[in-house]
Amino acid sequence: PVLNESEYFKTLCKLLQEYFTFFKQTVNDEFRQYEIWQVMLITVAMTLMSEAILNFLMQDEPLFRRLKKSLFRIARRSPIVGGIIQEKVNKTKREMASDGPWVLPEGHSYKKTLPELGLSDKELMGVIEHYGLLNNVNWQNGRCSGTIYCPQEDNNQLLGEVYKRFCWTNPLHVECFKDVRKMEAEVVAMCGRLFNHP
Repeated sequence: PVLNESEYFKTLCKLLQEYFTFFKQTVNDEFRQYEIWQVMLITVAMTLMSEAILNFLMQDEPLFRRLKKSLFRIARRSPIVGGIIQEKVNKTKREMASDGPWVLPEGHSYKKTLPELGLSDKELMGVIEHYGLLNNVNWQNGRCSGTIYCPQEDNNQLLGEVYKRFCWTNPLHVECFKDVRKMEAEVVAMCGRLFNHP
């Protein structure tokens, strides 16, 4: 017989109700042996586990890459692999601490606190001269590719005058230093033109 819409809906509701009753009875039978607090604990654990699995699956990074990262993290925590990695890290730290441009020669040390009293101009220039002893590369004669571009002694005075004019400006505040903003825009435009930017 052909069912009309109302009868079809009633039949469907009755069928779903029977399935729900069967499911509820099955769950109740399975959990009858547990205490209430155990059921609550299982529910909380399953909820947290489901959320963790969902968060792991629903990410922008591909699943295979995240699985590799997770396996690497687990391996890194193991005593054997973790010990090898830590040994390599410690070796690299020792090498960096014993050799590199940040290692100062004898007679030099890093100042880590402000002086109690300010220095006079002469004293400050003495400190600067002492710092200059750290430089052991004669860049003035070239042979430092990509380091210094065309140092010209006759420009020193001009560069000093320009620096004195703008040393206290702040390009972040263009409303106060419009001249600096204009120069910056012009330099960017000139560099862009070198690369055929319209």
